[in-house]
Amino acid sequence: MLDWELWVTRAENGFIVRWMEDIDNGTVRQVYEVFENAELDEWGMHEAMVCCLRHLVEHFGLSGSKHDATRIAIDLV
Repeated sequence: MLDWELWVTRAENGFIVRWMEDIDNGTVRQVYEVFENAELDEWGMHEAMVCCLRHLVEHFGLSGSKHDATRIAIDLV
């Protein structure tokens, strides 16, 4: 099993998250997810960062459910 390690890179129009995934028999591949500034306005990068942070929380299994007394919530306010 690979360490739970992710790399976050800021791009011109958003953020890229990369990590390594086990395929089988010790073979790994790099996987990535792009969180793009779709609106290209003043708050587009902020919205892309919120999506990126939510992805990180889910990747590490820390999102919890609405029924949990304490959970991580990421919102743009």
